[in-house]
Amino acid sequence: MQIMLDTLKQWIDITDAEWQQFSAWCHKKQFSKGSILWEAGKIPEEVYFIEKGGVRVRVDAPDGKIHTLH
Repeated sequence: MQIMLDTLKQWIDITDAEWQQFSAWCHKKQFSKGSILWEAGKIPEEVYFIEKGGVRVRVDAPDGKIHTLH
């Protein structure tokens, strides 16, 4: 969680009390390669802070083409 706090502090001023309140909602998760975090058309109910690894965003276009964002 320290990595997340250090990263947030680069962007915003956050007090210890604010961090304690925010971090109470945070849970560490690990995902296997190829896991799907959310699907198109669904509203995500979570926010992810990537500590290690990477995420690929796949967009299936109406014309059948697949676009990948890294």
